[in-house]
Amino acid sequence: METNGVLEDKSFQQHAILSNLSCENQTRLKEKGKILNFDVGEFVCHEGDKVRNCWLLISGEIKLVKHTSSGHVLLVDIIFPNELFGLVFYEKNPIQPASAVALKQVKICEFPFTILYENLQKNSILMGLLLEDTCKKLCQSIALRGLALENVPTRIAYILLRLYSKFGLIIPETRSTLAELAGTSTETAIRITRNMEIRGILNLERGRITILNLEPIQKVCGIWHLHDSPGTQV
Repeated sequence: METNGVLEDKSFQQHAILSNLSCENQTRLKEKGKILNFDVGEFVCHEGDKVRNCWLLISGEIKLVKHTSSGHVLLVDIIFPNELFGLVFYEKNPIQPASAVALKQVKICEFPFTILYENLQKNSILMGLLLEDTCKKLCQSIALRGLALENVPTRIAYILLRLYSKFGLIIPETRSTLAELAGTSTETAIRITRNMEIRGILNLERGRITILNLEPIQKVCGIWHLHDSPGTQV
């Protein structure tokens, strides 16, 4: 982890939510915020940590996970660039409900949670945007939780659609990452996606997956494809 100094204006002034902070709180964010880098596998925060900071992902990808008492890891959500995470809006002893782990090398902006929390009571626009963002993330997390009960092809299809909702038809991800997000082995992900390539649904290249035909993926997904659509990321 490395600190790169104070937050630059461009990291938040064009963000859909942070740009609606009051001028005073934008100044506080600039003064108190800092840029941090994390390598693959490093923890940004741990489940059960007291909420003191929250984060804006600038580049890379973060996975939110919960660890069971038996050692199993449950994928809760995926955080993409330009998304906020670590926001927990209740007053009595707020703690992080999941651990945040770097899926790739990531750059984040860390800033005190109070900058957002204290601004809510006076800023109805900010409150509405954060409520919308929180509800969307809740729906996505519930979808991922229910998806764990589905078969692997359905999970692969859903993750492809989730990545499509962020990147479009050309997805800059490896099948190893796809496997991790879908909760399966790399070998299984390779087998399933190769079959999809043979059927003309995908084109597979090193470090990139291109969707050639969206309809069969949506059909495999069934109801799950309704949870994500292009242009829904904040």
